[in-house]
Amino acid sequence: MALEGAALHRTAWLFTRGDSSVTMSVSEDDSGIALTVLGPGAATATYRFTHKNALTAFTQAQEQKLLDEGFQLQAVAERRAGRGGPRPGGPERRRVRS
Repeated sequence: MALEGAALHRTAWLFTRGDSSVTMSVSEDDSGIALTVLGPGAATATYRFTHKNALTAFTQAQEQKLLDEGFQLQAVAERRAGRGGPRPGGPERRRVRS
């Protein structure tokens, strides 16, 4: 499912327990939404979603599972990027005017 009009979006969570860590990363583009889970150890999994509500419910369940297993949330990062293209004002926007 294409997410028409949606900005590119990426969010990541880092959970740790002792020397173990788990990173959950959400990426969204024109082809849909994916949740990638790295850890603990060498474990990896990617889950694809067509609806943000399903992603949110699944992510919350995974977060609760990690907390129940003794992991602690250490960091959350969110990055948004627009569709690109020229900025208003073009290359002249930075020109010093006298």
